Amino acid sequence: MDNTTKKMIEELVQNFISEMNEWEKYCNELEKNTQLAWDEATRMMKQKAASIISKYCTDKERKMSRPNALSWGVEGSYIYDPKEEKVIDTQETRKNRFTVITQNDNKYLQYTIIKKEDKYLIDNKKMKFIDEDKWHVDYL
Repeated sequence: MDNTTKKMIEELVQNFISEMNEWEKYCNELEKNTQLAWDEATRMMKQKAASIISKYCTDKERKMSRPNALSWGVEGSYIYDPKEEKVIDTQETRKNRFTVITQNDNKYLQYTIIKKEDKYLIDNKKMKFIDEDKWHVDYL
C-alpha cells in the first residue's frame, strides 16, 4: 500500500469518526428540545445517521447498527470522539481490503475498509479492550 492510499484510508476513518461525533452532539440537542415530538426527533436522528452511513460505509443491511438502532454518547463519553480515538495502524490485509486500528484510552477499534469501484468504504467495525486478545463485533 502506498502512502497516498494509506493517507486516504486513514482520513476516511477520521472523517467518519468526526461526523459521527457531530451526529451524537446533534442527537443530544434534539433530545433536549422540548418543542419537538419524540417521533419527529427520532426521524431526524435516523435521517442524519443514514446520510453519514451511506457516505462512508458499504451498502448492506445493518439491523443492529445505526440508523436502525439509535444509541449515542454524551459529552465526556461519546462513542465517536476524534479527540480521543487515534489511528495507530493501517494495513492492507488482502487485495482491496484494509484494516485501520484506532485506540482510545481503554480499547482498540478495528475498521475494515473495502475498495469498491475506486471508492474506499467502511464495511464493519470490531473492538477489544486493551487487556483482551479477542476482537468482538461492534456496531457502526
